[in-house]
Amino acid sequence: ATGVDDPLSGRLKLYPIPARTEIYAEGIDDVTLIEIFDVTGNKHISEICDSEHVKEIPVGHLARGVYFMRLTTPGGSVMKKFVKE
Repeated sequence: ATGVDDPLSGRLKLYPIPARTEIYAEGIDDVTLIEIFDVTGNKHISEICDSEHVKEIPVGHLARGVYFMRLTTPGGSVMKKFVKE
């Protein structure tokens, strides 16, 4: 998606990167669902969101590596990459 179409553009923050025991998604007021996938497309985490501004997602059980977070909003979904240490 381009910046214009990105429903979370400029508002979404993921931290800390790299993540160790948890990752926080901030600025997710419109997000209804957060899913975390590994690079092969396997879904590891699915979290329902309910008008929260910040969501803490435990990732301590995930193996080290690169993951993708899909944030779904009524206007579409956004994929963000993060690293788990």
